[in-house]
Amino acid sequence: MADSIRNSFKPFQDQAKTYLENQGHKPKVFTLSHLSAFFSNIPVTINLIREEPEILFFVVSQWVVVCLAYFAWLQMLQWIPDEVWNEISKSNNEETRKNAFSND
Repeated sequence: MADSIRNSFKPFQDQAKTYLENQGHKPKVFTLSHLSAFFSNIPVTINLIREEPEILFFVVSQWVVVCLAYFAWLQMLQWIPDEVWNEISKSNNEETRKNAFSND
């Protein structure tokens, strides 16, 4: 199973490696030995979770906090009056694009 996962990520690994090399970096993260080390640590992680179940509580509580923060952010966006959104839309639709909110 791990081999099929590794093989499915191979094209993306090559793309990332090529991109980093083009940027002047010498990536060593994307090697087979690093991936095998990652997958070999999964049983250790499972044993740690089995011994320390509160880890799962902290993981779940972290995601709950992230979801609540996202929900609060969405609620705050609704506090912005419709006139502001209308002006932004109007400014973006003008032909002159003077003082527009986009980079076009």
